[in-house]
Amino acid sequence: MAYSLRPFHPSDADNLIELRRLAIEQIGISAYSKDQVEAWASKVGNAQGLLARFENGDLITVACDTADRAIGYSLLGPGGHLDHLYCHPEHTGQGLADKLLAQSELIARQNGARQLHTEASVLARPAFLRAGYIETERRDFEIEFGGRKVPIHNFAMVKQIG
Repeated sequence: MAYSLRPFHPSDADNLIELRRLAIEQIGISAYSKDQVEAWASKVGNAQGLLARFENGDLITVACDTADRAIGYSLLGPGGHLDHLYCHPEHTGQGLADKLLAQSELIARQNGARQLHTEASVLARPAFLRAGYIETERRDFEIEFGGRKVPIHNFAMVKQIG
């Protein structure tokens, strides 16, 4: 399938939040337990939060299908922090994450970043490795959910770009 990349429009916010939730719930279960997925999904946030990040300068790249429907996105925050990389479950495994990572790196370079860093899920880790990121550590932590602390993990990763 042909994909295009474009900058975020405020009208994308609701769709991207739903896309993020679907990715966590439908793809996350292949690498994390049901409790971990539920805890992670509880932290998705809302459209207002995503809009606030955009208004505060975070750079969001949206991947679209041929009908301009959002099917993936990346969010590049301050200091080269790649905070979000999500693809709709129906569009995984087709190189979309690789394209979003390449575009995020280009944008970061254009904005003077010399390094990118992220906390990649087990699922996103292979895409970051393909893009040249180096894993620096496994991060074990807990998410408060349902009155308890659910253990989960991800990977701190870094890439020098300048």
